[in-house]
Amino acid sequence: MALILGSTWLAIHGLLKRNAIDLLSGESTANVKERFYEHTRLWSRMSLFSQTVVNNCVNDTRRVVAALVGVVGCTALIVTAVTLLGNVALSLIRHYEEVYEFNSVACFDDEGDGQAKAAAMVLYDEGVYSSPAFMRQLQARKEGGSRSLVRLVVPTNERVFKNVYHVISSSGGEADLEKDGVWVSAAYGEHMGVGAGDQVTLTENTGKTHDFTVAGVFDYYLLRQEFVMSKETSARQAKAYIYRDSIVLTIIGVLLGILLGAIVGGYTVFALEPDEGFFIKSFYPPAALVGCVGAVVFAGAALLWSLRRIPRFDLTDINRF
Repeated sequence: MALILGSTWLAIHGLLKRNAIDLLSGESTANVKERFYEHTRLWSRMSLFSQTVVNNCVNDTRRVVAALVGVVGCTALIVTAVTLLGNVALSLIRHYEEVYEFNSVACFDDEGDGQAKAAAMVLYDEGVYSSPAFMRQLQARKEGGSRSLVRLVVPTNERVFKNVYHVISSSGGEADLEKDGVWVSAAYGEHMGVGAGDQVTLTENTGKTHDFTVAGVFDYYLLRQEFVMSKETSARQAKAYIYRDSIVLTIIGVLLGILLGAIVGGYTVFALEPDEGFFIKSFYPPAALVGCVGAVVFAGAALLWSLRRIPRFDLTDINRF
């Protein structure tokens, strides 16, 4: 309505300032000149009606502009409103028919007491699909970008998981969860500028960080930002976390152990030294070598035991390392 009133006022406000006698007398045509387009071949082929329309638009530019503003503005408002209504409705339908097919989510703090398995059996007896999945709130950050809160979903049974959660790749077709890396939602990818091949860092509440390569982007754009990865990828990341950190901690521990051992060893030799004797109290390199080998063997055995135990742990137990 504002556009219609504004365009109408723009078209006639100049005419309303003129005297009525001038309006009745009409425009003077004595000095009318022919325009350049009137000498073209296209102009000669146009009908008299078409020529009149063209000349009227050229002669009265204010009315043309006002009319276009009104028509274009009103049309754009209608198209915008219908597009907004249609796309929002289609987004809801597409999201809950093609991406998700669930009515509710049950959360369990720990699977150790068997609550999740018992609930799954009850749903199975009722003929309802259910999919166990590990979910966690994490902070995600692209290298050089800002942090944002996301939910990481790791299905414990991918075959059942695909019955209720259809991860559709933005390029079409189902996302390959077996592909190494993490799949990011379309909402996160668009707002944070993240795409396939980029590196993202996930940070837990405990401060632990995990680096992942983005395997792809999937259609998920409502409610919250979402990450999905396979159980195997999550387990490999947990092993890598233990493996890398254990090597660094072992090196630091060996160096500090050699230093502390040299100090304690020297003091022990001094304490055992009798009054009538004299012991060498300087640093003994073979002791450092033997201590280094022993520490590496011990740390390696502990590391191998931890890595072998990973497949037996529930995903929630990974935090305990």
